[in-house]
Amino acid sequence: VWRTQLLPALLGFALGAAPMIAGAAAALSATQNVVRRQSLGSGDWSEKLHTLSATLDGSYFHELMLSGGSFERMAQVPDAASSPFLLAFALSLVYLTVALLRDRRAGKVDAAQAFVCAATVAIAIGIFATPRTVRIHHALNLYPFPHFVVAIALVRVFEGRGAGALRRAAAVAALVGIVAGGLVVCVRTLDHMFETGGKGRWSDSLDAFAQELAREPGAVVVSLDWGFDGPLRFAARDLELVEPIWKMRLARRPGRGWRFEGTPRHVYLLFDEDYAVFDFGPKLLASAQALPPGSVEIRRHVDREGDPTFVSLHFARPHRLAYDGAFRVELR
Repeated sequence: VWRTQLLPALLGFALGAAPMIAGAAAALSATQNVVRRQSLGSGDWSEKLHTLSATLDGSYFHELMLSGGSFERMAQVPDAASSPFLLAFALSLVYLTVALLRDRRAGKVDAAQAFVCAATVAIAIGIFATPRTVRIHHALNLYPFPHFVVAIALVRVFEGRGAGALRRAAAVAALVGIVAGGLVVCVRTLDHMFETGGKGRWSDSLDAFAQELAREPGAVVVSLDWGFDGPLRFAARDLELVEPIWKMRLARRPGRGWRFEGTPRHVYLLFDEDYAVFDFGPKLLASAQALPPGSVEIRRHVDREGDPTFVSLHFARPHRLAYDGAFRVELR
């Protein structure tokens, strides 16, 4: 029986994962050097701890906006909005662990509550033990167990044996405080986003430029850094997009190289060094700035407050880009 139940699940998983599996070899090949250079260490742990705490207290996205979308600098941003959920979770986990140990001695452990507690700890350990799991999408693997832990703890306090009016009032007050704190974080984060339109890598200036390009027949966008391709697919669905950065990583190997035949229809998007994830953009920008006047239009885009966001390059003539660790631009 278990085989007939397992087979449809495995088939569904294979079909759903097929597009990702098809490109898995290239992605792993492009990222293996990064993982090898950035193995698990104290810096890795501190970054994970910040990510996990900022995710749990709700400050992650506000910090990201305040830092201009820079994951590398967000831990140094002051005055980000936060909620009391992190504190509530820590206290609830301790309380639930002690309560379950008492239940065990009394011989009446609730299996579901024990599973929630054990799974929360095990998943957190797994996140910390895996190299480079330092972003919010890694920390979210812990969800929704922290919420279960808090909910179980509050229910136990509210319905516990001998619970009086004071304990019940404390449980209700804690719940109200957690929800209200989360709402405050949401409001402050949204206010900042509406006021600025987003900052740095996460600015709506990219959306505005995408709409501008969509009105140009035949325009093709070439993304030379992380953070362009995904948003552009939502901002202008019919815009032709090229993202060669993963192939370009392989071009640094001996005997490998990347070549690209461009036309005046191609527009290259990149970040300055402050926001660059890869170094392709700054290197191409330096090469383009050395070309004769009139060969390329270099346009620096800004957000609503006038702070820099990204750079676009538009060559006036057909050209070839060659990259093997450094860029060469050949104008036709």
